[in-house]
Amino acid sequence: MKKYSLFLLGALGLMMVACDEANIPESIPQENPQEPALSIGDITVARAGALAASTPLNLNDYVDDLEEMIPVLTLTDAVNVPEGADLSFELIMSNNDSFSKTYTLYPQYGETDATSKTLYVSAEDWNNAHLYVVGKNPKVQTVYYRIPLYVNVDGSDYRYGSTDYYILEGTLEEMCIDEGFVIEDAYYFLSNATTWDLGAEGDYMFYHDPDESVYDNPVFTYVFYQNGDNWWKIAPQSSYESGSWDFILGTELDGDDSESGVLTDVDPQAGKIPGEGKFEFKINMETMEYDVYPLAGAIYLVGAPQGWTTAPAGDTMPLNETEVGSLIYTGTYEIPAGDFMFRFYHALLDNWDLFSIGSQNNDASLEISFTNGIYTGPVYQEGVNATQGKGNWSCPDWTGGKVAFTVNLNDFTIEMKVVN
Repeated sequence: MKKYSLFLLGALGLMMVACDEANIPESIPQENPQEPALSIGDITVARAGALAASTPLNLNDYVDDLEEMIPVLTLTDAVNVPEGADLSFELIMSNNDSFSKTYTLYPQYGETDATSKTLYVSAEDWNNAHLYVVGKNPKVQTVYYRIPLYVNVDGSDYRYGSTDYYILEGTLEEMCIDEGFVIEDAYYFLSNATTWDLGAEGDYMFYHDPDESVYDNPVFTYVFYQNGDNWWKIAPQSSYESGSWDFILGTELDGDDSESGVLTDVDPQAGKIPGEGKFEFKINMETMEYDVYPLAGAIYLVGAPQGWTTAPAGDTMPLNETEVGSLIYTGTYEIPAGDFMFRFYHALLDNWDLFSIGSQNNDASLEISFTNGIYTGPVYQEGVNATQGKGNWSCPDWTGGKVAFTVNLNDFTIEMKVVN
């Protein structure tokens, strides 16, 4: 059903007159009074239920009856409304005041005489909206809302006021239905390659984006070296703070060397990563799954100079580690004119979303220039100091030539030097 702005409703009466007159002989005088155009204030509402309450909406109160209806607003007055018109509302919810991410609910009028002017949303629908806009964090969250009003006349919806007018807007605090699991704010890697001392694991914390809720993004990442077979367990923040082994996570079988598996907190055993080398360890604390990825002693330039492929069999342009464990990678390559656009990957697995090392923490190009033949800047490694590192370096004025690269993943910097 199309929605039109009601500030155009002044023309609605004229349209209705024109339609009627088309079917009337010209010899018969006709009088059709124009429907009055609605003005702000002709329709008024009052907050109800959760929107009017001074305490947070706790959706756990409805867990035994998800069909229970939660009051939203009450229609208090409506004048100058076209005869036979229906009024409908939308409840638009977001996690921010710019409403860049939204979920729309459609409140319904009550079914009894006493509730016929109050609009409701079911607890289940409200909880779904909450999960979408602010995630599964069981703690109190702030939700932004705004409510547009539509006037339905002859099957078409007209927006009341204007396209940016809302009859109600504001914020409220609410708690989603607790799904029964807790994700802690931090996790630590206990192992032969790090430490088994619960008081010393603070230096071996898994990376997680500090700007995201752990319930919205439950994935944590840790990159490390090992000199030989390595046994491991995982300590949540509660273990780190209390010094207790009661909350430790591990594998079901002792010595399990699977590259993927499920963590357990019931009699957890030590997993095992065989061999020597560099590895990336990912844990998803919502699904309790883990993955171990072996990483080469090199990073790879991926971009226009090598055909934009992460396939292992594709053209590779490695930057080799200066020595095992140094986290400093060097290499020199010819970059043709017009092909200066690339980023790096820690491993080539035909997957664009894993192991990226780029110019910024998003998937966009960063234009650079050289000063005295040198460029220096930051790098962002997915899962280590960034959620993604897929930003490209780009130099539109590049005329071709050799470049010596040094990527330092200790301080996350890159140097590019033109080789004459």
